[in-house]
Amino acid sequence: SKHIGVGALVNYSSYKTKDIDVLSAGYLEAFEADQATTTAGHYEIWNCMPGLYFNFPVKTFSVPARALAGLTHATTPYIAVDLVADDMDDVTMEQKEAAKNSFGFDIGAGIRYPVAERFAVNLMADYCYSDPDFKIENINHQNNAGRVVTEYHQPLTGVNISVGIAYLFGPR
Repeated sequence: SKHIGVGALVNYSSYKTKDIDVLSAGYLEAFEADQATTTAGHYEIWNCMPGLYFNFPVKTFSVPARALAGLTHATTPYIAVDLVADDMDDVTMEQKEAAKNSFGFDIGAGIRYPVAERFAVNLMADYCYSDPDFKIENINHQNNAGRVVTEYHQPLTGVNISVGIAYLFGPR
């Protein structure tokens, strides 16, 4: 159709663990250790979402929109905590990486303004959502002190705002 199409979004995102020093301080206090060093990997998200794309012309510009749904594959980071204290053996605790597939969706809309015969400037905003339920394995956790995460069930959401240049296909 002239204003409705079918397409897909395939994307990858990676986020580093925020405030790693705060996490280390929590382990330091909980275990009454002399030193705590925490290292962590990244959160990673893959999306593959087919769906409908719309383009509504309004005088000199148009309003593009999309509604997509599909598979989200998310991974939590590997986290290692090294503890050093005079009254205990040095220990390294690990929170293993966990992965989960879940349903996800993306909805978005924007404005497209033509600047040449086949080129336009786009301003788009998208909202993404998925809700994986991770089961997390911990290795060498010494006791019940400190933070022990055995499952992680919190929706993963995001807003993306983008500005770009579009090449317009098809008859003009």
